[in-house]
Amino acid sequence: MRFLFLLLLALTCNLLHAQNRLIDSLKKSLLSNPAPAQQLNIYLGLASQFRSISSDALLDFSSQARKLAAEQKNTIARIWADCYYGIGCVKKGQYQTAIDLADSNLISLEKKQAEPQLQVELLFLRGGAYMRQSLYKEGMTEYLEALHRSEKSGDFVQQIRAKSGVGWVNMELGKHREAMQWFLKALNTTTGDYYTDQYPTLYSNTSSTYNNIGQYDSAFYFARKAIMASEKIQDLGTLASALNIEADIYINTGNNQKAEEDLKRALEIRKQIGDVYYVVSDMGQLAGFYSQNGETVKGINVAQEAIAIAQKANLVSKLTYLYEMLAANYKAAGDFKNYSLTQERIISIKDSLYEKNSAESLAEIQAKYELQKKENIIMRQQYELNKSRYITIGSYILFSLGLLFVWVLYRNYRLVQKRKMEAALAEERLLAYRAVEQAEENERKRIAADLHDNLGSYAAAITANVKYFKDKSGIENDNTLLQLEGNAQNMVTQLGDTIWVLKNEKLPVTKLADRFKSWMLRLMQNYPHIRYHYQEDITRDFEFSPSRILHIFLILKECVNNAVKHSDCNEIYIQVFSDNSNWRVIVQDNGKGFDKSLVQKESGISNIKNRANESGWHVEWQSVQPTGTKVLISGPTTK
Repeated sequence: MRFLFLLLLALTCNLLHAQNRLIDSLKKSLLSNPAPAQQLNIYLGLASQFRSISSDALLDFSSQARKLAAEQKNTIARIWADCYYGIGCVKKGQYQTAIDLADSNLISLEKKQAEPQLQVELLFLRGGAYMRQSLYKEGMTEYLEALHRSEKSGDFVQQIRAKSGVGWVNMELGKHREAMQWFLKALNTTTGDYYTDQYPTLYSNTSSTYNNIGQYDSAFYFARKAIMASEKIQDLGTLASALNIEADIYINTGNNQKAEEDLKRALEIRKQIGDVYYVVSDMGQLAGFYSQNGETVKGINVAQEAIAIAQKANLVSKLTYLYEMLAANYKAAGDFKNYSLTQERIISIKDSLYEKNSAESLAEIQAKYELQKKENIIMRQQYELNKSRYITIGSYILFSLGLLFVWVLYRNYRLVQKRKMEAALAEERLLAYRAVEQAEENERKRIAADLHDNLGSYAAAITANVKYFKDKSGIENDNTLLQLEGNAQNMVTQLGDTIWVLKNEKLPVTKLADRFKSWMLRLMQNYPHIRYHYQEDITRDFEFSPSRILHIFLILKECVNNAVKHSDCNEIYIQVFSDNSNWRVIVQDNGKGFDKSLVQKESGISNIKNRANESGWHVEWQSVQPTGTKVLISGPTTK
């Protein structure tokens, strides 16, 4: 029985080039009423084609295999059937069921120290379930453990899949350079394409990453390889992914006709397979294509349909991308109200994902893997050392007394060095304590200035509301009181902004831009007579420390506050730019201009200058002709 089972798996791997014919052949063989042992092999063979069949069919085939394996008391076949059933659960969004199946079977196999390759397949199952839930830390842990075990067993295909899995985690987090490093490691696992051709997903992921960093020739090369390898082994799921990536490359290079052909073909394949996770991905990409092509009605409908499917299937990791495609269509259609609401929804989802998947945690997991790998190397080296020591033990006895003397000298030397090190560490701790005391004092002064800038704009708005209350009478006063209450609440919100910055170790400039746009939406409700325009061109999403991100956030709010309070303007322009070497932010109004003496005296402007000087930035006030004021803040893109 075991021989037949392994033979079927081998045939499955070797005959993947005729996968559809193999599926048809296996289905027909069931009609001949084969023996129970043969039926088990047939159902396992059908389930092994999970990339090219629907989730319902996969669950049916694997359920039949589980039942037959239990009746025949074939434990290994039953665990394989559980693994395929878990993959079907992942496709259906039943993630916890898949994880529970993997856990129980891993415990059973590890106790028996049996089937190491099957254990790795269960790790892949868990990793896929975590990734579908946007639990990237957990997903990376599973793929690194799978890599560790497959390196021990010498299974090249599993090594390629594990390295590609780690690259996938980085790709989902937008860390394209790190993702590319892992994909190149996977491609270089062996020489030639024999093993990588059996896992064409690696080609499609590599193509997608090259596309994301703008290297379109390389992206197209790997997309073609993914398509050809997928068609060769009839891996329909990967074929659809590769077609989508090739479509995106065509869009980026201006060939919209080819792009639409690939997108439609990919979506039909996805629907045929029935994997909701990738169906919504393809629908999102199609919606993005329609936004760029001016067919916004189609794009909005496709994006909204995909969002509804993703929410129903609990595909949290896809919601950010789908809402971005919806926002792109609203923006292209000129529906800025829905565009703003969609942007706020995107910010909320991103904040939630960032809390669950911090970059520090992922780096810690990778560091643990590297440490474990080095420990394994040390263990192997130690084994070789011991082997050599036993061979030459006779010679070592002659020098034992001399070695003992050297050891005593060395031990004494280490004790002296240890005492010196302890003294140096004690002195360093004392200096650090004093530095903390000074830093706390500086922080107290800085927070005082922050409170001024945080609350200043809304205090000005409350003043305007009070004046309105005094000048008017009647029922409109009730609305004014509501505005006063809202502005008081906004003051509390600004304190929340300060806490939001301080509790994060690093913050990218895109998060600053998103937060500032949300703040502007709330503030400008108090100034309906003023229109504002926002533009950003962020080619490098560099990171600031919390203190610096707070400085630039408060500088921008102070500039806007000065414009609405003092300039008598009716339009405000905000521009945010960054590239590989510099960044700059411009706040401009069309008001009455400014008094140069205020740049030296006014406390709010003084705070702006102090913040800029403390962070090493340049700030400049300029007059705009015929009327208005421009404030330019700039600096290098360094942390």
